[in-house]
Amino acid sequence: MDCGSNSFRLLIVEVVANEIIELYRDLRMVQLGYNLEIAGGTIDSITAQRCLGALSCFKDIASHYQCDDLFCVGTSALRSAGNADNFCQQVYQQLGIVIDIIDGDTEAWYSFSGAVGSKELKSGVAVLDIGGGSTELAISTDQRLLSCSIPAGSVRMDNIYCNSGCITENQLARLDDYVKKLWDTHWNRETSRINRFIGVAGTITTLAAVKLRMKDYDPDKINGTELTYPEIKAMLDRLNSLSIEQKAKIPGVASLPRAKTMVAGLGILLATLEYWDQQSIEVRDSSLLQGLLFEKILAQKC
Repeated sequence: MDCGSNSFRLLIVEVVANEIIELYRDLRMVQLGYNLEIAGGTIDSITAQRCLGALSCFKDIASHYQCDDLFCVGTSALRSAGNADNFCQQVYQQLGIVIDIIDGDTEAWYSFSGAVGSKELKSGVAVLDIGGGSTELAISTDQRLLSCSIPAGSVRMDNIYCNSGCITENQLARLDDYVKKLWDTHWNRETSRINRFIGVAGTITTLAAVKLRMKDYDPDKINGTELTYPEIKAMLDRLNSLSIEQKAKIPGVASLPRAKTMVAGLGILLATLEYWDQQSIEVRDSSLLQGLLFEKILAQKC
């Protein structure tokens, strides 16, 4: 289970003869991080109940599949919420689920290993994970993985720079400048070369689904889809001209919460592509949850 800032995700797998077989996946748009700033940096009771409801459903599904092990992680919203400990305690008391709040580097590592499907490091492979509250980037060298997390997720940027899911030229320029300055504080582009740029998580996979005019989400078709800079820019312009309700009706967008944050998410993506001088990005559906399970399963076998 992944308790993200915008959505909660569930992935159930079975290990058979050293092969990981996916049995079930689910996603609930709970918007855990959406009202954090409005509520003074805390999770309000209505949001907490909505999140508890999603986790309760996930637990019931896991029980149906007779899962032997259950892992649950929290990311940006729970890292920043002032009452995250109280929320996690409430989840444990009511559902018996332990939420492990992971740091940005760990989140970047899980996203990287999940996207590439391996712990092997090949120089110049980068994985970008645009979440709701933060964005993670991991770049591999031959010896180690370089990673960082910046406070620029689609929900956070929508709250700061957008109006009803749309953005003005001035606001987009400010968002662009903010994201590039954050990357500049963490990276030396001269020593961190990217040969293969991979994108994961909601904003990027949703954009791939839109490109493919996907009515029913199919991860196998998402994997390997290429998004070019002109395509992303054209989609931002298109979405920016529509209401949230109109955005949600586009095949591939699927929900009002996702529709509301897409423009901000695409702004982050464009700024990042420009910063790294990349003209396209390869989309992978597998990311944090697959990396988490990959790590846990390997740990049990060692």
